[in-house]
Amino acid sequence: MTNGTLTSASTKGSAISIDNKNTLDTTDDEFNYTPSALAATDGTDTFSYTITDASGDASTATVTVTIGPAATDVPVALDDTETVVEDTTVSIDVLDNDVYGDDGAALVDALTVGATSDLGGTTSVVAGEIEYTPALNFVGTDTFEYTIEDGNGDTATATVTVTVTAEVIVNGTPTAVDDNVSVVRFSVSNSIDVLSNDSFGSDGPSLTHPLTLSNGRSTGVSSGGRFISVNGNNTISYSPGSLMSDSFEYTITDKNGDATTGTVYITTTANREVPNSVTIGDTEIFVDNFLSYPNPSEGNVNTTLLSSVNTKATMVLFDATGKVVSSSILELQEGLNQFDFNFKVKAGLLFMKIVSAEKDFGTSKVVFK
Repeated sequence: MTNGTLTSASTKGSAISIDNKNTLDTTDDEFNYTPSALAATDGTDTFSYTITDASGDASTATVTVTIGPAATDVPVALDDTETVVEDTTVSIDVLDNDVYGDDGAALVDALTVGATSDLGGTTSVVAGEIEYTPALNFVGTDTFEYTIEDGNGDTATATVTVTVTAEVIVNGTPTAVDDNVSVVRFSVSNSIDVLSNDSFGSDGPSLTHPLTLSNGRSTGVSSGGRFISVNGNNTISYSPGSLMSDSFEYTITDKNGDATTGTVYITTTANREVPNSVTIGDTEIFVDNFLSYPNPSEGNVNTTLLSSVNTKATMVLFDATGKVVSSSILELQEGLNQFDFNFKVKAGLLFMKIVSAEKDFGTSKVVFK
């Protein structure tokens, strides 16, 4: 504008005119401004005008216009989209792009929705948003409508389109990390926590047998011939005897049945005197004697023997008449020895005797049932 004359539109193409009040006096003139679509979208616009006095001196200024939303007396609801994983619930803020208009939201039921979606999902209003849960195991596209109501009772309806994606199931696998363990020679029933550096992955440990030996059982023999067993707290019990080093494998299994194997490498510290006795459970075993359990037995007999020498011995199982039922040659090491026998015998009382060229380790009664 220059001296009351329109010279150009605004920077965003809005229409501008002058209301001169039908007089020649320019001091009461006003601008009429109509925003263009671009200005209305952007929310701001500018234009410049110039005033000139009787001497021809001029000055220019800029007008900045802020365009607010158009006034409305009815609510406007716009469609929405959302994505959710199957069998999960999502909260959708459908009002984020809606307006209630000049009358504001209704005091009661300003937002309502039906109980179900078009394909069997459930919908409800919770804290001003719509909670949506797809039908069980549904994957695909679902829709539902909702309604907003203003304070004057006017309503508007929009559609929500929900994309339900399939659940991604990750089958994690367990990881068994090898262990290096040091124990004292001739120490008894060392508890080795092999799981401390292992992981069962996303599936978690098996509910029945998360830890077994590599043979799939809870008892077995190390590479050096030592008896090993899985304890109830998922540790492994090991007694080295006179060995300087040893190793054994174990297996961990997750809930999905995936399994992996780790190895325990054992070294022993300096030799220790063979003790006069050791205690197994509630029973004390003296040097050059042995204990067999369980007793009574259904055939499987574990024998623990404390030897003061390295030698070969003979185990003989015989009945009350002296008839030999079973026999084995045993390699005894100085210190604690453990043997696992599986006898196939009739029920009754038998006798187990262990003897070597140097020592008589005694005789024990074993009841078979």
